[in-house]
Amino acid sequence: MNLLVLGGSPSHRGGVEAFCRRATEAVSGATGHQAKWLSTESAYLSLWRLPAFLRAVLQFYRAPRESYDVVWLQYVNMPDLLFVPVARAMGKKIIVTPHLGPNWVSTRNRFLRSLSLQLLRLCDRVAYLSETQLSELTFLHSIPKSRIRTLLPRALLQPSTPALKSNGATDRIRLMHAGRLSHAKGTFRFVDVCKILAENGVSFDAEIIGPCDSATKDALVKYIDDAKLFSLISVVDALPEDKLADHLGSADFLVHLSQLDSFPLIVLESLAAGTFPICIDLPGASAITQEYCGAVVSADRATENTAALILKSELADIRQATKETRKKVQSDYSWNTCVALLEDCVNSLKYEKRCTLETA
Repeated sequence: MNLLVLGGSPSHRGGVEAFCRRATEAVSGATGHQAKWLSTESAYLSLWRLPAFLRAVLQFYRAPRESYDVVWLQYVNMPDLLFVPVARAMGKKIIVTPHLGPNWVSTRNRFLRSLSLQLLRLCDRVAYLSETQLSELTFLHSIPKSRIRTLLPRALLQPSTPALKSNGATDRIRLMHAGRLSHAKGTFRFVDVCKILAENGVSFDAEIIGPCDSATKDALVKYIDDAKLFSLISVVDALPEDKLADHLGSADFLVHLSQLDSFPLIVLESLAAGTFPICIDLPGASAITQEYCGAVVSADRATENTAALILKSELADIRQATKETRKKVQSDYSWNTCVALLEDCVNSLKYEKRCTLETA
């Protein structure tokens, strides 16, 4: 298969951009397959960013069409779907993979949801990453679908031994929060969890790793300082994947109290690194922790419940559970498995008639 991977905004790097890069590398590394990545520049679309988005549309339209057979679009917000009719006009088959959840504006707003559905009905197939997406994004029910798997960093799929975690009774607990930093992603709730642990005399070290804008960074630093936790919490800019894998592997708990993520990739990454995730009880996170290991907490008392879980946990038991889970996650999400599922999805297009536009 020859794919054009379409999606992401390199000016706002995050999980989707990493997914596009890994997908391109995984497909291109498989025998007989090729892939190229073009960005959509649709993140945080505004009048100021509109020219970059329009240039991305034009670049897609002008890309050599003979170099690929199928367009694989990563759907993060409604503007991404404008590439679907363009691909259709170019005579190309197009697969769409959603990376959004029910709390996105384009899925909560009735008009935007209806418009999104009309555009999606022009695609050939939806390739979804988890069963929970189907229960959250119910407007996808009328479109042909295939299940694929997300792609984990290559560094987390190596059989090497994870970072050593001794089982001494005096161990300091190591906590981590990673991803694009924001209120909605749970970054500030992580600080609240650390504050409760400190007030209870827990010995710990904590890291916050990821990109954010300068206003968020300033607010976060002040929040940590006001909580008198500056000596316990380090804030680190986005790291290369291999470095992030090392940091994940040395942590005991990943605290990911995001209220947005439909299927949080960082949770799977933590499990592949041998780290125990604690998340807000959303369908995707709940499904991951039930299949492998980890815990979910209710959104209304997320920080208190997370701190309580950590306080009552036996560190030796947590480390043993994640050690056993690590190999299963690595096997389930090997790049060979991911590419094979994607290939099945692409091959299914040969036996289907193209979707037609319908009225809602």
